[in-house]
This record gives sequence, structure tokens and C-alpha cells, in this order.
Amino acid sequence: MELIRTFHPVGQGAFYSERIIDGNNEYNVVYDCGSDTKFKNKVERIEEWVKDKEIHLLCISHLDNDHVNLVKYLVKHSIKIHKVMMPFINNEEKILLINRNRIFKEGMSSLLNNPSNFFGENVKILYIDRYEDVNDNNTTVLDLSDNNLTTEGVWSSGSEIIINHILKWRYIPYNFKREDRLQQFKNLLNHNNIDYNKLCSDKKYTLNLLKHDLKKLRNIFRQVDGNINTNSMLIFSLPSNSGLFQKLEIQRDQIMYTLKSLKGYTGSDVYNYKIKFAIKEILNKPGCIYTGDAKVDISHYDKIFKKYHKFIGTVQIPHHGSNKDFCIKLFNKLSNNQYLFCPVSFGEKNKYNHPTNKNVKYALDIYFKKERVEVLNYGNLSKKLIVIGVTEKEESTCIQIFQNKAQEIKELIK
Repeated sequence: MELIRTFHPVGQGAFYSERIIDGNNEYNVVYDCGSDTKFKNKVERIEEWVKDKEIHLLCISHLDNDHVNLVKYLVKHSIKIHKVMMPFINNEEKILLINRNRIFKEGMSSLLNNPSNFFGENVKILYIDRYEDVNDNNTTVLDLSDNNLTTEGVWSSGSEIIINHILKWRYIPYNFKREDRLQQFKNLLNHNNIDYNKLCSDKKYTLNLLKHDLKKLRNIFRQVDGNINTNSMLIFSLPSNSGLFQKLEIQRDQIMYTLKSLKGYTGSDVYNYKIKFAIKEILNKPGCIYTGDAKVDISHYDKIFKKYHKFIGTVQIPHHGSNKDFCIKLFNKLSNNQYLFCPVSFGEKNKYNHPTNKNVKYALDIYFKKERVEVLNYGNLSKKLIVIGVTEKEESTCIQIFQNKAQEIKELIK
């Protein structure tokens, strides 16, 4: 079995994929596909990756434009999408997003209005309900190869999703809701004498507003921290047991890092020095947490993260490194004085100035400039975190290749 995990360079957005090869069988899983960054060949990169592929599970963290506006190219150019997993939103939340989409002319109305029509009648959609304290004794296991699986199911956060019962791999979603964003939005509307109930009950409400009112509403949406989308689905990608792989290679900056290639390295270059030792630890922790724009903090550790901790060697830094959504205590706890790969996706010249968390910026400066050991400044961030900046530049692509047998790398990533 081989696992190839890729953090694709799409700038201010997210596009992550996992390719699992088990004998003659291949399975593809995608987490988000969108970008607000304008750059040459953006669409072509998506089309090139997806052509001749079946996507067995497409996971959508939330419905912000920068996470979903490229999904249509996956639908158009893939051989087939088997299953889609996305957060469940109620009718009020859906209408609010439809009105927002119209104001900003984001072109996602078909996905918002009717996901089943957008993906096609043969694509089964799993909706993940809002996270509340999950009863671990009643965890649901969903086998996606089961043809009897209903298209209309709403499943609990913490359910265990397997693509095929033979594979030793699982996906565990948690749909987090941001009540603080909604309350902030309501307060702003009230201050500007705009009726929240109409905005959330009438799909055509924004069609009839005057230009002045549209401009006012557009500014209100922009003031909400992290946009108005109140849901974001975090996913654990995990092995079913430890000791699954014997070999790990990491491709970054067009260099393939392996224990063999770094043997005897003196350690004068921080980046290579840390990756050399990180590979040893992360080989036994092939699991990954895809966080989307979810806000999780140290209070979630005992309830959610602790039981999966031993499998986790990679964690996506949430919300493009936003200061409001990065919990340094949680990441230091997940590191636990061991190496942890932490990709963060952002556009090089994005309008939000992401990443805005100073600790993430410190670490990014270290790796972009490849400073010497003696000038490191991590702030309060664990020195075992390897923060990987994934921008729109193709050379910022990060690929992890886990193997349980020797195989030509060119054959795996072609």
C-alpha cells in the first residue's frame, strides 16, 4: 500500500489530495478545491491533475468561494466522482449564503441551491451534522463501497468513513459551527437597520435592493471575521493501525528528501536538518488533519484529538494562518515535542495579509529564507513544528509519499 498526499499550489484557497494505491487498485480523495488568487494556468493545473482520474471521495470543508470555486472543473474533467462529503447546513444558512453569493457575484449559486443537481444524480452526498459532544461508544462506520448507502443521509460528526473495507485507511469528519461569526453579523446588520430575517428567508431578497443598500450589505459581509460561512468541516485522515509504512519521502522545493539522501548532513541548513529528523518520526505517524477554516482550540484536545494523536504527523494550519483561528497551545500539544508538518495555504499578495498569526510568520520566514540555527525566532511556537508555506507558485507544492515497499518515485507521482 502506498499513500501520496499532495498540498497543491493554488494560493489563497485550498486544494489537497490523497492517492492511495493498493495492489492494482487506486483511490483518490480530495479535500477542497478553490482559490481567490489570480495566476496563470490555475484552471489548467486542476484539469491536468484530475484528467483520467476517478475521485472516490470529495470533501468540502465549507462553501466559501476560495474553497469551492474550482470544484466545477473536478466535476467536468474527472472520469467520475463517487461520493461527496460536506457539512450539513439548514435552510436559513443556505439562503443567507445564496444572497451573499449574489452580492459578490461568485457564481456558486447552482452548488448552493441544489448540490445533487450540481454533482449529478449518480453522485451520492453525505452531509455531516454539526459537532456536539460525540458519544464514542456509538460511532457510526460508513463503508462507501456499500451501494445501499442513501444519498440523503445526514451523519454525525465523528462518524468513521472508509472507502473500501479492504483498505486500512479511514476518514473522520467533524463539522464545527461558528456562533461568534453569526452573532457578529447580526449585530452589524442591526446597527445598519437591515432585517436579518428577510436576508435568511428570501432567496431573492438581494435582487431588489438599491445600489446603496447593496454596497452597505457588501461592506457588512466583509467586516465579519472569516466571512459569514458559519460551518467548517475538519477531517482526520488516518490509518487503521500503526506500523503501516516502512518508507517516507517528501518532495519540496523540487528536492526529494529521504533519510538516505540526508545521511551525514551537518545541519547547517535549518530546513534540511529538521526534515532529516522529522522523516524518522513522521514515518510512523502518516495521519493528517485537514482543518479548512475551522476554529479549534485546546479545549477540543481531550474530546476529539487525543484519541487520534498517535497517528498524526501532519496538520494543516487553519484559515490560511489567520490569527483568530490559530491556537498555538493546541498545535504545541499535537507536537508534544515531536516533529509535526504544518502546511499553510495562502496567496503571496492576498488582500487579508494572511498569514496574520505572528508565530506562523516567524516560522515561514525561517524556511523561506533558510536561516541558520542560531538566529531562529519561533515566538511561543514549538521548535518541532515545520511550517510549510503553500502559495500559488508551483515550486511550493508539498508531496508526502508513504510506502510499505520499495518502488520508483517517478512511477508513483507521474
